[in-house]
Amino acid sequence: MKENIIAKEKTPEKEPPKQPSQADRIKKFQWKKGESGNPAGRPPGKSLKTFAREYLEALPPDRKVEYLESLPEEIVWKMAEGNPQNDITSGGEKILQGLSVEEKKKLDAIA
Repeated sequence: MKENIIAKEKTPEKEPPKQPSQADRIKKFQWKKGESGNPAGRPPGKSLKTFAREYLEALPPDRKVEYLESLPEEIVWKMAEGNPQNDITSGGEKILQGLSVEEKKKLDAIA
């Protein structure tokens, strides 16, 4: 009996197996370089934005007014004017579309 106790004391305790890190666990699920997450592209059908636009356009005028009155005024203005993004292409200058080069030069000379 004493021999068994002594033998158990002499053998070093095994460390529990090391758990892989979260990065190691998810590595096999990550995209490889050059691999697309959506190779088939957008699924066919309408987007939610298109569906909502068509739905609102189909409302009778009185329902449209009722809907717009239920929204905050700033949201209605954004809907009317669009939601502008920061313009990084023109350096903040006005972009004049549909004008000829000569017309643009004339406007620049006036300004």
